[in-house]
Amino acid sequence: VSSDFCHWGSRFGYCNLNGGESLPIWEAITKLDREGMDTIETLSPDRFQSYLSKTQNTICGRRPSCCSWQPLRPTPGSPPSSNHDFSSSITLSPVSATRKNDSSVSYASGALSFS
Repeated sequence: VSSDFCHWGSRFGYCNLNGGESLPIWEAITKLDREGMDTIETLSPDRFQSYLSKTQNTICGRRPSCCSWQPLRPTPGSPPSSNHDFSSSITLSPVSATRKNDSSVSYASGALSFS
């Protein structure tokens, strides 16, 4: 699975640093996206939706990603499955944002494996 992740900058209408105001902008964006991927790695659409509500992060592939996890959700009353693992990586755009008027697009990819 791969997706555009945070589209940051005034041209995208998203300049939220989500508590990372003391960090350089590119680090705050990386932190924001890492938190998003950490949430995705839980494979919980509910947790991911909570993350999106809290941060308003502009992740283009959010809906297809959530749909792809739905079959992994345990049915009510059954134990959660532990036969899968999810790993991910994030890449910031080549010119990372360092000033308020810069723009940045992150890309993320993840792999789900079953044992």
